[in-house]
Amino acid sequence: MMPAGYASSLEHLADELARAEQLVRAQTQRWRESIASTKPDDKWGMAYVDQAEVDRYLAAPFRLTGLSSEHGAGTESAADTLAAGHRRAAADRASEIAARVQVTAPDVPLRLHLLVRRFGLDSTECDLLLLCLLPELDSRFRRLYGYLHDDVD
Repeated sequence: MMPAGYASSLEHLADELARAEQLVRAQTQRWRESIASTKPDDKWGMAYVDQAEVDRYLAAPFRLTGLSSEHGAGTESAADTLAAGHRRAAADRASEIAARVQVTAPDVPLRLHLLVRRFGLDSTECDLLLLCLLPELDSRFRRLYGYLHDDVD
């Protein structure tokens, strides 16, 4: 079945933000499994790193998130495996969005696409823009980002 095009720029932006939310969910899952599960409640938001946390950091090889092992990234951690579903959901959403953009009427200006083209943003830069916009539009993300930064205050 052919997808319907976007009726408005706001509808397109909402879909892109929902896709970006999946990226936040993936990172939250990674954080929960890798660091947050061992951090004592009384140490949140403080400049405190215990020896066990330091040992985990030093034992882990350097890798860039999202690269497969054939690119030298090493094996996927348990936290990455748990987060993979959210990354797949984001990729699936990106495919759906691209299909809808293709069939959107030419008289419907998609402002996010115009912004991306005007400033020559690549997909990562566009994602960063969306991730910065999320807490401005939905206050849940302010607290969630604080959690991810280990600064919940």
